[in-house]
Amino acid sequence: MNGMKMKKCFGKTHSVVQLLLILWMTSLIHIAVGDVFPCSRSNMTVPITKVCDGFYNCDNYEDESTCRYSATYLPDGESHLIFLPDSTKIRLYNATLLQTNATSGFRVQFYHMLLFNHDDEVLIGTGNDPSDIQSVITTIPGDTYDNRDDIYVLDTNEMWVAVIGGRQNSRILMGISVTAIDLLNLYPCPGSNMSVSVTLVCDGSYNCDNYKDESICNYSATYLPEGESHFISVPYIREMRHRPAYAAIIRLYNATLLQTNATKGFRVGFQDMELRRDNDELLIGTGNDPSDSQSVITTFHGYPPYLPDDIYVDTNEMWFAAIGGWPDSLIRMGISVTAIDLLNLYPCPGSNMSVSVTLVCDGFYNCDNYKDESSCNYSATYLEEGESHFISFSRTTAVRLYNASILQTNASNGFRVVFQYDDGDHDFGVQIGTGYDPSDIQSVIKTIDRDIYHSPDDVYVDSDVMWLAVIGGTRYSKLEMNVTIISIDLSTLFACSSSNMSVSPTVICDGYYQCDHYEDESACNFSSTYLEEDESYFINKTSFPTSRLYNAILLQTNAMLGFRVVFRDWYNHHNDKVQIGIGNDPSDLQSVIANIYGYRDDGGAFYLDTNEMWFAVIGSKAYTRPRTTTIDVEFISINLSASWRLG
Repeated sequence: MNGMKMKKCFGKTHSVVQLLLILWMTSLIHIAVGDVFPCSRSNMTVPITKVCDGFYNCDNYEDESTCRYSATYLPDGESHLIFLPDSTKIRLYNATLLQTNATSGFRVQFYHMLLFNHDDEVLIGTGNDPSDIQSVITTIPGDTYDNRDDIYVLDTNEMWVAVIGGRQNSRILMGISVTAIDLLNLYPCPGSNMSVSVTLVCDGSYNCDNYKDESICNYSATYLPEGESHFISVPYIREMRHRPAYAAIIRLYNATLLQTNATKGFRVGFQDMELRRDNDELLIGTGNDPSDSQSVITTFHGYPPYLPDDIYVDTNEMWFAAIGGWPDSLIRMGISVTAIDLLNLYPCPGSNMSVSVTLVCDGFYNCDNYKDESSCNYSATYLEEGESHFISFSRTTAVRLYNASILQTNASNGFRVVFQYDDGDHDFGVQIGTGYDPSDIQSVIKTIDRDIYHSPDDVYVDSDVMWLAVIGGTRYSKLEMNVTIISIDLSTLFACSSSNMSVSPTVICDGYYQCDHYEDESACNFSSTYLEEDESYFINKTSFPTSRLYNAILLQTNAMLGFRVVFRDWYNHHNDKVQIGIGNDPSDLQSVIANIYGYRDDGGAFYLDTNEMWFAVIGSKAYTRPRTTTIDVEFISINLSASWRLG
């Protein structure tokens, strides 16, 4: 019964479905005939509801490009900003129409351009019809990540810009400024076929490829009497086209002219210089015309931070030009220019350089071989035997530093030079020599190049007169160093048995090794600690300096027992280590049974089948600062045979 009723109901419903289907097909036919948009350049049609919605459906954009766009009118000199925030909308179509008066045209500036996908694009055309492909004058394809040269639309007072997103994937970020300019008032760039608006000439930002719209400007010169200086400062400027607020410093051109009297010239000292991008530049030339390429004597291109040598200009007129790169730039500069007497220069011995006499013996070298400082008349400090002289530098950052000290003692003595701490950067270095003359390179016995966080070995000078020179780098430098120079009796030196070194007897058994193989510490007379069975001995230290540390303990128990060594906590730095040996002589390398190096959380446990043992903590040479160093070790006298049976 129920089944029969359902069939009847279904039969009645069937005629209704047929009726609805007929009505739907009639409606579809109506849409196909009257409410679709035929794409004019293909055989496609799209629903009329999708036309002019900001997203194209025709393959050639006809459903969007043919829309009725209203034009924005720009008076001469006025600008319009086209800005699209970071968008990933596919099939985007954004058109802008611009209009100006009949005698004007347009300048298009790209503050930022990111067309991420290959089928993203920007079209620029003349007239007022973006659908007219004949009117396109510039096409910017996708995969564009940089900024572009300005475009001048010169032969029309109407133009359009269309931003078009890709069909499948798209990412667009854009800032474009369009300015109406007077076509009858353009500046032709000398030496090229470009023309730019006269409103851009001498505004501090070049537009001609060869900078001529800026370099030919009428710059006034600064006059310097002899000995007077002028400081040229360009603060940290980052030029980025994608930020409209930075428009005033796009394509930076900063020129400075200097003048002195007819018999003088200039010394150019670089106190700070950073041209971070490859196409940032600094030009230096003679005369008063930065546009004269023949007058350029020095060109600095972009590179990492670096301070060049001083430059001497043998003319009474000179100029500088700091030029920002395109499309991105990063510039910082501090330059001091001093008017000097060219007839009163100091010739650097051993080189073809000459420097101003005012720079000689001022504590900062200018000659490549330091002769303007090393040949100065330094007075000697006399040390009695056992007396010390201390040289300290605390976080010194002065470039080209030259600091010399001369030490003297009695005829039968010499010197021990102790580097307590040396933290150098770049090309700081130390020279040590014999005699009174730091300029005599034949007298140099030791050169220590910069080595960050490293205290060099002691240096022994077998002479009663010595000198030590601390030499700063030519770039930004850093130095922190303490040096102690001690007058010692050389005849009483301790000979390191496993090397050809000799060290002062005052450093023997002081807890810090000087011999490369620890002989000055490991052979000391260490007292032994006796442990009863099951009795423990602990070593527990945290956060202590380990540079050249040598700390040994000797343990003893009765003849029937041995030792268990347990590392409860153990963390040292890489070259720090622990040596474990049997017997009572840490200097006996044959007795070593284990070397445990740093960077361990624990060292496990060791069993020693001997009733005498030694344990030595040995710091590396390199690291000097107190660090998070932890040693927590327990030594237990045990009955080894019982322990092994239980195990």
